[in-house]
Amino acid sequence: MIETETHHNCVTGASIAPLQRHAVSVETLTEEEVFENLQDEWNELVRNSDAANIFLTWEWISTWWRHFGKRARLHVLVMRDAGDGRLVGLLPLMQRRQPFSAGPIRELAFLGCTTAAPDHQDLIARAEYERPVVEAAVTTLTNPKMSWDLLRLEGMSATSKLLSSLPNALPTARLLQWETHCPYLDLPNDWDEFFVGLDRKLQNNFRRRERRLEEHADGPVTCHQVTDSSELEAALSDLLDLHRQIRNGQGEAGSFGGEAMQKFHREVAGKFLENDWLRLYRLKVGERTIAASYCFRFAETVSLYQTGYDRNFSRYGPGARIIMFALRQAIEDGAKTFDFLRGNHPYKYQWTDLTRHDVKFRMAATIKGRAFLSTYGLLRNVRRKWKTRSKHKSGS
Repeated sequence: MIETETHHNCVTGASIAPLQRHAVSVETLTEEEVFENLQDEWNELVRNSDAANIFLTWEWISTWWRHFGKRARLHVLVMRDAGDGRLVGLLPLMQRRQPFSAGPIRELAFLGCTTAAPDHQDLIARAEYERPVVEAAVTTLTNPKMSWDLLRLEGMSATSKLLSSLPNALPTARLLQWETHCPYLDLPNDWDEFFVGLDRKLQNNFRRRERRLEEHADGPVTCHQVTDSSELEAALSDLLDLHRQIRNGQGEAGSFGGEAMQKFHREVAGKFLENDWLRLYRLKVGERTIAASYCFRFAETVSLYQTGYDRNFSRYGPGARIIMFALRQAIEDGAKTFDFLRGNHPYKYQWTDLTRHDVKFRMAATIKGRAFLSTYGLLRNVRRKWKTRSKHKSGS
């Protein structure tokens, strides 16, 4: 089923860019066959939008849907130029039901907004159509016949014009949002320039550990990028094992905990490798992988998704060394930004003092939705206080 309506530059908020003369039609896409046929148009639009990033690509979102979308229904807003039919905007949503004591909650959520934790989500708009696309999306989401109680947009860019426009369009809604830190690094054109600009202590530690590993290793020490599909499975297995080793040591499950998650990453990594978007690096001693770094390259940005290292080699700093290798490769490949993604972990701030923010945004439009969000907010505060007390006890 595809529902269609047209919007002609209705003004919804002062935060949107200056007026542009475009009429935009909106389709609410729910059929998988139509979704599948959007691939080429989808990626072309992502490349030509200000929101361009790896987690908005067709490959990431469609693979996520196949692995994790079984209990949801597609609800993708597709915006086209009303004159020539060109794709000018996308808002990849899904509709699902959440249990609640007062009855199931109808939730609209960004495709992939929880499992696999994508960052920098946003409305995808062709640059010259940004204003009418935002207006069309907001008008569609907030029309009187809206089919949702709760709008859940997580990992959204804090600068998203969609997020800044929605509250004005639905002033009676209840909002809950909080920010996450996403460190990043602006890359210079030259590796030596970058290295000498690092903290002197970090430079010395890196050189000392590098020499020590070379002296003590029982085989040649090498770093390399996975470029052939024949080595992808072994490299991913190494990454999963090393990541699990570190996270289990910290009492956590890690990012690749379940079988479904591992299958998802094996598929998406294969697609990224075909597109030359995968940057999977391994640090090896002889034939043994002692560290791995799972990165993605899209446009001019390299994103660090996860790492892992062998705890038996901790004194040699394998985690720092594999990140250093990833940074060097990014600079030599001509990337402009290295994105450490969400999390204000101390190791990230060894390399940078720059941070952008993403937002976890929830908006309740109905009485039932507002009651659900109030309950959620109370439970979240209780969990946060419990975690804080637990940390204090464990540290005492």
